[in-house]
Amino acid sequence: VYRVRERTSGRRLALKVILGGVGPEELARFGREAELMAKVRHPNLIGIHSLDRTPAGKPYLVSDLIEGQTLTELVRQEQPDPERVLALVQGVCRGLEALHAAGVLHRDLKPENVLVRPDGTPVLLDFGIARELDAESLTQSGELLGTPGFMTPEQAMGNSTYDVRIDVYGVGALLYFLLARRAPYEGASLTQVLLATVEEPLDCEPLEGAPPALVSAARRALSKNPSDRPGSVAQLREELSADPSGSRAGRGIVLLAVALAA
Repeated sequence: VYRVRERTSGRRLALKVILGGVGPEELARFGREAELMAKVRHPNLIGIHSLDRTPAGKPYLVSDLIEGQTLTELVRQEQPDPERVLALVQGVCRGLEALHAAGVLHRDLKPENVLVRPDGTPVLLDFGIARELDAESLTQSGELLGTPGFMTPEQAMGNSTYDVRIDVYGVGALLYFLLARRAPYEGASLTQVLLATVEEPLDCEPLEGAPPALVSAARRALSKNPSDRPGSVAQLREELSADPSGSRAGRGIVLLAVALAA
């Protein structure tokens, strides 16, 4: 991926190019990424401008240039407070809501795929394994697709049948990461991570001290059974918005106590 400048307007953009050594399936995914990204424009989604080929025949994609840091880089520097965690997760949810409204699943939500602008706006990128809700899968059932530690149990088992709850789980994984500063599932090997994702209960010890409402939302979104998760990203965002940290309720009790004392 390169930083480029458009000659006519002078604006800075990003150019993503396949340098070589890829097969037909990778090329199909690259073209599909451009096609799906072009379907929707939203402040929390990276925008696509064009898909073309170099004179040598190499495909390239021109998109928005997002300046900022990934969630991984952010967490390395600081432990975001609950209000910031909520704002970041809600922004990702809003982007996904627009994506789902356009009939597209992301399927690979992980900290490296979320860039945070200097103003705090999270932007979701990398639609390399996204697919349309009603489309045939680009991969065969049984092929591992996603990022170990953040992928759903159904992905870990090689299931190619998904609905929007695959991205609900992904949001839960991002929320867990922001609170615990680690992936929901870890292990010494890929096999251990996949087995833990499918079989082991979620380790909630790293979430101790986090607001109970956020912990509860993360646990529900990370349910192994899709039917136990919120039915949509919008529903998850609404649950988070109700009273994420308990701080508003706590302040209300304090103010009421002061008023009664007066």
